[in-house]
Amino acid sequence: MFQIVKNNIRMIRGDTGAMDLALTDEAGNVIEPEAYSAIFSLKRSIDDVPYIMQKTFVDGKISFTHADTNNLPAGQYTYDIQVEITQDSSIHTIGPATFVIMPDVTRE
Repeated sequence: MFQIVKNNIRMIRGDTGAMDLALTDEAGNVIEPEAYSAIFSLKRSIDDVPYIMQKTFVDGKISFTHADTNNLPAGQYTYDIQVEITQDSSIHTIGPATFVIMPDVTRE
């Protein structure tokens, strides 16, 4: 199970999932993936220094694999997405938001 509701993510530990990043400018125009770079960063707490995971968006998408969360303790984490617009090097952050890893029963 992988679910995104109002930027908050819930997934069962070890499951797979994908996220599409759909960006628009202030006028509502779509910003194409080749016009920006974006990175997803996950931490246990917003004040922690080390990242638990970072993933770079490719063509506006990232995928979560079994290995990304399989060894993480169940619990609530914090993530954000930092976007850099190529044309003017402006930085925009989506989040922070919660990323909940739910426990799984089958551990094979």
